[in-house]
Amino acid sequence: MFDDDDDDKEPFLLVLGVLAAVIGVVILVFMRGNTLDTGGTVAAAPEPEEEVVEEEPVAAPDLAWAAAPAAAVGLDSAGISFASNVDSSYTFEYEGSDGSSGSEAGGPATDHEFDISGLTPGTEYNWTATITDEAGQTLTDSGTFTTDAPELTPSDVTINVGDEVVLEGTVPDEDTKDALGSAAIAQYGEPAVTNNLVVDEGTTNEGGSIRVIGAVGTDAAKDAAGAAFEGIAGMDVSNDVDVSGDLLVADLNELFQLEPIQFDSGSANIRAESIPTLDAAAELLLANTSANVNIEGHTDDQGPDDLNLTLSQDRAQAVLDFLVGAGVDTSRLTAAGFGEANPIGDNTTDEGRQQNRRIEFKLA
Repeated sequence: MFDDDDDDKEPFLLVLGVLAAVIGVVILVFMRGNTLDTGGTVAAAPEPEEEVVEEEPVAAPDLAWAAAPAAAVGLDSAGISFASNVDSSYTFEYEGSDGSSGSEAGGPATDHEFDISGLTPGTEYNWTATITDEAGQTLTDSGTFTTDAPELTPSDVTINVGDEVVLEGTVPDEDTKDALGSAAIAQYGEPAVTNNLVVDEGTTNEGGSIRVIGAVGTDAAKDAAGAAFEGIAGMDVSNDVDVSGDLLVADLNELFQLEPIQFDSGSANIRAESIPTLDAAAELLLANTSANVNIEGHTDDQGPDDLNLTLSQDRAQAVLDFLVGAGVDTSRLTAAGFGEANPIGDNTTDEGRQQNRRIEFKLA
């Protein structure tokens, strides 16, 4: 009986062993990530995915303005420049407030400069500039600049006063020339004035000068010569006029020739009608405080020589006394009589003898 039971168990154990083997295979397949197809075969493993590498973007060229516009007329180098870190071409356009315009182009290069020395001085310009690199990328900028004003020379005028008044030198415009000429005419009269001033647009009244030279007979005439041109176009006036004793004496002699001093006959007593002439002579002397003057008396040849000499001395002294009484410093005056020794007319005629009876002035 025991032998039969053992024979019945052997097929059962075999089935269990096969079943265990199948279960083991299934577990192994699942662990490997595979599946069983309908045919009972193992599916192939999928291909691994390729790794995607992203490319770094290419940086754009660094285009940059190198300097702000700074115009400078007359310089050899440009007043406007810009640069890039790659070769690039450029265009530059400008238009001035005076209506002028222009453009230029160049490149490729990394630095660009513009020569603006030929542009109009003292003018504002609008400008636009563009850099273009080899890849077609652009950078544009625009702005304004003003060229330097031209260098101007201060006007220089010389006015020579005397019997004639001559204006010479340079002024920036006709208005200044006319203003100076009109001032001279107002002071000295049109016939005496010659206006030789030259208009030069390269000059300016700013810092300009007017130098008044020449010679006059009185301090007052000197002051008037300078004052006549004060305040014209803002120019400085330098009064270098000389006060001439020779001119003072000439003015005194002209005065006494036009209005000879009248004395009582055979006397040194001055007649009343000659007082205005002596007053005018005193004014001339007081207006010129630097000149010393000799007063000379002369007679005709009528009468004894010694009496004529004394009479001429007394008459010269009478004029001196009047002038001192009018305020002239006595130290500036001397009196001398020459009698009939120095005639200027014919003593054989009434007219000649009248010319010889005279008072003359000489510079001491």
